Formats: sequence, C-alpha cells, structure tokens
Amino acid sequence: MKLYVSPTSPYGRICLARALLLGRNDLSLQMVDPWQNPPELEAINPLSQIPVLVLDDGKTAVPGTLPICLYLGGAMPPAAELSAISQTHALLEMLIQIVKLVRFKAPDTADHPLVARSVTALKRALAQVPAFDGNSQAWPDVMLAVVLLTVKLRRPEEFEAAARPDTKAAVEAFTATSLAKKTAPEALAATKATTVGEL
Repeated sequence: MKLYVSPTSPYGRICLARALLLGRNDLSLQMVDPWQNPPELEAINPLSQIPVLVLDDGKTAVPGTLPICLYLGGAMPPAAELSAISQTHALLEMLIQIVKLVRFKAPDTADHPLVARSVTALKRALAQVPAFDGNSQAWPDVMLAVVLLTVKLRRPEEFEAAARPDTKAAVEAFTATSLAKKTAPEALAATKATTVGEL
C-alpha cells in the first residue's frame, strides 16, 4: 500500500500518526504537493486531494482521513471511540474552513460571515474538548492532540483564549513526544523516508 500525503497537511499527519501507532512500518509514503496537481495524484484521485491510500492492488484508492484511519485499523472502532474521532475530525474541518475563508478572500474585502460564526464555534469546541493525556498512545487522544496542535499553530489567538489549562498542558506534552516530532511539518518536509518505518 502507498499513502500519499503532504508535509503540511494536518489530514496527512493524522494518517501518519495512525500508521505509526499501528506499527505499519512497511506502508509506502509519497510526499506530494496537491496544489500543483501532480499527475500521479490526479491519476488516483481526480480531485487532487490528500491523503489518499492506494491499496496493494495498485488501483483501489481510499481518499479521506477517516476512511484511511479506519482501514488501517482493520476494524470498526467501538461507538464511543468512533464518536470521539468523528468529533475531532469535525473540529479540524471547522478550523480548515476558517483558514480557507481568511486565506482566499479577495483583497480589501470584509471577512465572509461564516468566519465569525466558525470562530465562535471553534472557541466553544476548544472549551469543551474532553480531557486527555498528551503522552497517551490511545488513538482518540493522539488524533485530538494532532488537531489541537494544528489549531494552536493556525489560530493561536483562539487557542490561547479558549482552550482550558489542562488542554494546553496536554498539547504541550504531546509536542514533546516522538510521534509528534516524527510527523511535524518541518520533519516531513525534510524527510527522504519512503516508508512509515523510516520516519
């Protein structure tokens, strides 16, 4: 199997973290820049979006963070775990909506009305995330840590204003873990790894 990811994608980082936790060291990696519409990515996903997992038959593609993580895990998680990872994914989607609306707005124009609504929702969600251990190897905790670290990097004002002290401490603890360091954007940008095990 081959996993197509981008060094700066939080979606790809989540999939890499899942593969590392599962010990999928033989999983092949392909770093791509989806913004450049590389032909090899378009051939497996015409939308030119990552992450995409290409199965061993070389032609079956599984796009999307949650489907990839579920496929790598090999079984449907219990309902409570599925709920936790789905809510974490929704938090990431809200963050990315804000980032896109702000980044791609026309010059000298007001923010789209969804920005204020989304920021309010993001703050509300940050205040209510479940308590977790930043050193945990449990998948829901790791996924939540990756997403919260992404919020902290992309929207630091909202993170600082709305995240609870225990959440901030857990994110800080996660940042120091080997898993966080291996999947950090700067580490992925510099890597020559061709498999998960080489990260």
